[in-house]
Amino acid sequence: RPNGYLGLGYNLTPYLQPDGKNIITVRVDNSLQPAARWYTGSGIYRHVHLIVTDPIHIARNGTFVTTSDVSADRATIHIKAEIRNLRGGNPNVTVNSIVVDDSGKEIGRTEKKPIQLTDNTLFKEDNTAIEDSLTVLQPQLWGPDTPTTYQLITEIRQDGQLLDNYATRFGIRRAEFIPEKGMLLNG
Repeated sequence: RPNGYLGLGYNLTPYLQPDGKNIITVRVDNSLQPAARWYTGSGIYRHVHLIVTDPIHIARNGTFVTTSDVSADRATIHIKAEIRNLRGGNPNVTVNSIVVDDSGKEIGRTEKKPIQLTDNTLFKEDNTAIEDSLTVLQPQLWGPDTPTTYQLITEIRQDGQLLDNYATRFGIRRAEFIPEKGMLLNG
């Protein structure tokens, strides 16, 4: 990886032994870096995680949440999720998008089915993109004095079985930029 400041991920599936006896080593080799005026460091300075997923799963950093039409009465939540299919073929799945508040109470849900997935077995990056939206009534608006957040839980199911889920934290707020007034947050 040429830049240690960016996150990265690798699919290890083709390299794993089926008997389960695998050794995974994370190593830094900075020997090919050109000399720099300042010492930039060499090593692992962030967490390293081994993430095990179903062959059909939500792509890494593949969930996006935006809000529009924000008021004290309602807000529209726009959802985009990218689904990877390393199982092969073009299976059908159901994608549920569930919005929960800080207490864990469900306040909105949408379901898309059947979704036919793209085959990613050749490690192509053409994920299947799912887009949906839902309305949240009486949203608690995010602001510096009220940092209220929600979670979008994205689920992938096949024949009723949960294959993967991913939680994305977000805030609902309205930002306006008016030349005469500057930036307004939630009015």
